[in-house]
Amino acid sequence: MFVCWIDELQWMIIACSDSRVDPALVLGLGLGEAFIVRNIASLVPPHSKESGHSSGASAIEYAVLHLKVEHIMIVGHSRCGGIKALLGMKEDGSNRFSEYIEDWIAIANNASKTAKAKCSHDSPFEDQWTCCVKESVNVSLWNCMSYPFVKEAVQQKKLALHGAYFDFVNGDFQRWALNYRVDEPESL
Repeated sequence: MFVCWIDELQWMIIACSDSRVDPALVLGLGLGEAFIVRNIASLVPPHSKESGHSSGASAIEYAVLHLKVEHIMIVGHSRCGGIKALLGMKEDGSNRFSEYIEDWIAIANNASKTAKAKCSHDSPFEDQWTCCVKESVNVSLWNCMSYPFVKEAVQQKKLALHGAYFDFVNGDFQRWALNYRVDEPESL
């Protein structure tokens, strides 16, 4: 039986449920070294009291307010099926393919629009896909900031938000920080 104390965790990792990208293995984490949440496409829904039950929101709340993690990292990955499905969705809904998955990945609709705007139409699909995965991580980082307790912890410099992209084909790992600036009030 394993017993681990998670009183002093520093990291929360939000990653995709894809079996090819286990965040503990990718990041070399041992038992009890991070609070890990996995879902389709590594998405974080925006804060909403109307959305009903949200395992993601409750996990973020627990990590920030109770575990007092110092870092949240959202890890996207190459060839993500959820993001591929997002890129294939039509805005008019004429090609609906699921009841739950489609509603879930719609969280990253802005990422799809940004990726399509950044990549020319003649760019290989793989490039658009990679761009969209990274943009979906950024969307989720900003969605984290929509939670009042996350925003407060970031403003107080008790919490830092990080995005990451793991290319499991080439073994590359990229990490970046959310570029959030707290403006100091001007003195007169």
